Amino acid sequence: MLFFFGLVVGISFFFSYLLGNKSIFYMGVVFALVMNGLSYWYSDKWAIALNRARPIGENEYKQVQESVARLSVLAQVPVPSLYVIESNAMNAFATGRDYNHSALAVTSGLVARLTPEQLDGVLAHEIGHIKNYDIRLMALAGVLAGLVSIIANFFLRMSLFGGNNDERREGGVLLLALAFLFAILAPLFAQLLHLAISRKREFLADATSAYITKNPRGLASALREISRDAFPLTQAQPSTAHLFIANPFRSQKGFASWLGNLFATHPAIEERVEVLEQMVV
Repeated sequence: MLFFFGLVVGISFFFSYLLGNKSIFYMGVVFALVMNGLSYWYSDKWAIALNRARPIGENEYKQVQESVARLSVLAQVPVPSLYVIESNAMNAFATGRDYNHSALAVTSGLVARLTPEQLDGVLAHEIGHIKNYDIRLMALAGVLAGLVSIIANFFLRMSLFGGNNDERREGGVLLLALAFLFAILAPLFAQLLHLAISRKREFLADATSAYITKNPRGLASALREISRDAFPLTQAQPSTAHLFIANPFRSQKGFASWLGNLFATHPAIEERVEVLEQMVV
């Protein structure tokens, strides 16, 4: 949070200097403080809403409810709120800010098409994210990386249309070129940091799943099935893709697939399966 706050403040300072308007800097500081707070308190609600997940009713998906209750006891965390995304795709994610404000969402396709052993592995993986506080880290990283992009783009537009002609004649072209470079590199750097965090935490959640279930092969088998899944998760959003157990856009073709691989939110499933199969629990 401190890093992203500093990055937004730096962007604000640069463009306030570029445009000769100190109020831009003050606005940036206030906006960064407000968005840091909102991302902490409401990032989980945004993730649930963006992916069109609904609460699981008391009398439905009993297998999921019983499995999550049992695995939560083993992991020594409170039972998270449960949600379902109505989709044939196989995927799941966890979100929240702490143990007492956590949520776990599964797709209906995941529940229908995995064996109980495989489903346990996936649910334990998501509970692992909760236990390791990845839910807070990854939700904040996603929201704040998006915030940096919005701020950079907003100030770049101001620099294009702000200022007077005299300012633009007196070295304004060079400053504008620097503004373009800064506006491109700042969100890119923030996004790469966000993706690096997400990839590392997936390996940790895999290991936690193996520890909780004492069965790394269950998750490994589930990941293989998920990797072969041809159904697209149309409800998924780019801003929350890093939360899912597997990249929800991996089944896309052409340019979308190339772009998804370039900014992959997850390590390769083959690599994760290989690590799991080498575990002795």
